[in-house]
Amino acid sequence: HPEPLRKVGAGLQMDFGSLGVVRVNLRPEWSPTSFEYATGVAAARSNTSTVYRLEPGFLIQGSLLARGVKPNSKNPRGAKVMERGEIGWAGGSKGPDYFIYMGTGPAG
Repeated sequence: HPEPLRKVGAGLQMDFGSLGVVRVNLRPEWSPTSFEYATGVAAARSNTSTVYRLEPGFLIQGSLLARGVKPNSKNPRGAKVMERGEIGWAGGSKGPDYFIYMGTGPAG
C-alpha cells in the first residue's frame, strides 16, 4: 500500500487512491515553515494524510499528519489572492488541515 503523501523532487505527490494522484509544486519562499512541515510529513514513514472533502470546481480538502513531525509554527498571510491549483491552510490556521483551491477565478 503506497504512502498517501511522499516527497518527489522539489514537490509532493498526494495519492488519493481511486480519486487519483495530485502532484504539488512547493513554494518555500511563500511560507518556509509550511514548506518544512509539509516535507517533514511527506518524509515520515507513518504519515496518515487524508482527503475528507471534495467539491468539484471549488476545492479539495484534507489533512497532513505524521507522528513525530513538529507542528507548523507560523502561517504568514499570502502575498496575493489564491488562484486555481494553489494550496492554503484551512480556516487561516497553521495546519494540519489544508485545501487546494479549484475555482475558475481568483478566490476573493
